[in-house]
Amino acid sequence: MPPKTRKSQSKPAEPEPETATVGKTLPSSSTNPPLLFVLPENRSKDSRIVTLPHPASSSPVRYFFCPDNGIYEFTKIAAPKKNPRSWLLAPEDHNETEKESPQTSQEDDEISKGYAVEQPDLFVATPLDPLFMLLPALAADGQESANKLFLSVDDHLDNLPSSRHMGHVLQSAAFKAVLQKRTEAVCDHVEVGDEKMYRLSIDRLVKELVKKAEKMVANGLPPSMEHELVQEALQRPVPIIVRQESSSAVEAEPNGESQDSVPSLPTEDSQVSAMSAVTVETDITSASVMPSTTVQNHGASGEVVRLLRLRTALDMILSSYVAPALRGRVQSALSSDESPVMFGPLDEYLKQLASMRKEAQALRSLSDNISRKRSHMVDDEAEAAREEKRRKKEEEEARKKSQSRGAKQLAKVNTSGMQKLSSFFSKAPAKKAKS
Repeated sequence: MPPKTRKSQSKPAEPEPETATVGKTLPSSSTNPPLLFVLPENRSKDSRIVTLPHPASSSPVRYFFCPDNGIYEFTKIAAPKKNPRSWLLAPEDHNETEKESPQTSQEDDEISKGYAVEQPDLFVATPLDPLFMLLPALAADGQESANKLFLSVDDHLDNLPSSRHMGHVLQSAAFKAVLQKRTEAVCDHVEVGDEKMYRLSIDRLVKELVKKAEKMVANGLPPSMEHELVQEALQRPVPIIVRQESSSAVEAEPNGESQDSVPSLPTEDSQVSAMSAVTVETDITSASVMPSTTVQNHGASGEVVRLLRLRTALDMILSSYVAPALRGRVQSALSSDESPVMFGPLDEYLKQLASMRKEAQALRSLSDNISRKRSHMVDDEAEAAREEKRRKKEEEEARKKSQSRGAKQLAKVNTSGMQKLSSFFSKAPAKKAKS
């Protein structure tokens, strides 16, 4: 018989500890986040973002410089504030990015994996004519063209405002050749031996700026400039004459109210002449003349519209890229008799338009005065009616208070069906004679 053995009690299996899932923590926002740029596709490997003085204000501004293609300015495109936007930047294939650049910093590695930019700003590099960068040097001394000396291109470039990146830009032989070509476009030149000497010519500069403005007009002005600076500037004020009949000339309705007056609108042919031929009659009718708030197609000719667009483009170019001192000389040349563009028809039309607007404003002021006088008269009549009603009410209350108690009680007696006391004292009717 086998000996009895004691069974060993097996310990229950301990439950495996649950692995807590911890989410990845996002890095904190950067105080200097990256910006999104759209650069030229055919840019050189030696291209750089440089800081150069602005041609109009001389303040330092960032530019994109390519030795082969020239200088580009950055145009900022921002999303509307009412619609929040952001950029999510990520490569198409992360593995290929790591193979191409195995040695990257931590910040570059985070951007290559994906990056969210809170501000939806986009900076687009657009070409800038090197001529505008040359103008501060060509007009450095501020003297008239006739009193200036002829200098070489290198001497003119020495007059450029100094900056830490200007030397790097001028080291490019290809870009320097472009600068010389643009100098010849706006300067008079003389040959001294084997070298050409240049001097700024305002007439040549004006012709060059007019060409740029004509090209801008041919491609079409931006919609905001076209609407505000061209279409609205040429709008002709349209008078709307509203005649309101007075209470003395309108028959009253059974309910005591008068019919609403119907506004009389001028015809299309008489809209302009009606402004200067309006008769205001204060006794029977009152005329209210106000400029129309609706947009009307202006009556300007095609030449006037083209000249206004050209002037708008020129003003934009001058205010954006030309220094104030040189800007005044260019504007004087544009208004002279030797200007390549004659703005006489435009100035004459704008003068007539200003006169029409001034007359419309005067008529509107007259209408406002008549309306205020008319409303004041209506208020006086209403106040007089209320005062008369109040007076009658007070007289009735005073009469009731002065009555005796017996008269008040007698007034309450029902006298229907009773003969009046005066009927007993009247003469009896004459009797008819017997036949």
